[in-house]
Amino acid sequence: MIKISYIKSEERQYNIERCLALIKSEITREIKLAKRVVIKVDATVSNNPGMVTNAHTLDAILKCIAPFVKGQITLAEGTLSGDTLTAFKNYNYLQLQSNYDLALVDLNTDDYVPMQIKDKDGRTIDVKVAKTLAESDYIITVSLPKTHPKVLYSGAIHNIISGCLTDERTSWLSKIIPKYGSISNKNLIYQEPKQTAKNITELYDRLTPKLAVIDCFETVQGDNALRGDNIQTHFAIASTNAVAADYLACKCLDLEIEDIGYLSTLSLLTNDIFVIGDDYEKHKFKIKLPSTYEKIRHWK
Repeated sequence: MIKISYIKSEERQYNIERCLALIKSEITREIKLAKRVVIKVDATVSNNPGMVTNAHTLDAILKCIAPFVKGQITLAEGTLSGDTLTAFKNYNYLQLQSNYDLALVDLNTDDYVPMQIKDKDGRTIDVKVAKTLAESDYIITVSLPKTHPKVLYSGAIHNIISGCLTDERTSWLSKIIPKYGSISNKNLIYQEPKQTAKNITELYDRLTPKLAVIDCFETVQGDNALRGDNIQTHFAIASTNAVAADYLACKCLDLEIEDIGYLSTLSLLTNDIFVIGDDYEKHKFKIKLPSTYEKIRHWK
């Protein structure tokens, strides 16, 4: 039986703290044995606070786990847009270092471990997976739910995979105007919908997080950063099983699991789930779908 905690209130940090408290024994059982604890935040852009992990969310998580972690905790991300360290500064992550033994890592410039995925024609692609994630024995994925133009839904699982590839941009033009740099290596994951689902599930098997926290205080809907807007949803989910966390988030947001290739492939059965905390059935939302929905849903 997989335990998931769900809390809904008007206070973001309370939601996270309470969710973690409800599964604290499951968390501490493994984290106190871990040697390399990595928190993978969701901060793919450097200048849009409505699209990223909130610093109060991180504070709640660190407050919960820090007493049980031996050594330093690593906070990691590799932005798709803008500079990662600038993002850490803009979102007040640097301030957390005054209260916790916290290292900050830019996954775009991290050392790497070679792995392989495939393109739309089934040909093998060599990719560079950030060593910080590949060698961690306790990954925590901290995400906020978003609709996504390539995979429909981005949450706990997609947060790990979307940021796991290194992506150092070395051309002089990319340093001046990042969007005109070379094609992002991170986009190699995204092929045709069916192959994209396979790539995500295969990388997930190698980078399986031990704890998933989905901060659903706001949900990004529609066409994401391009034309989307945020809906106030004011709940949080936590589980030591990232698939279960994403499964519940999708149920709360009226998203069909069968339409989300990677999540459907991981095929979590509903009778494996036990939800504790507040009654999520009383608080469901219907969010705007991305304009690419019809193409994505035919992933099989």
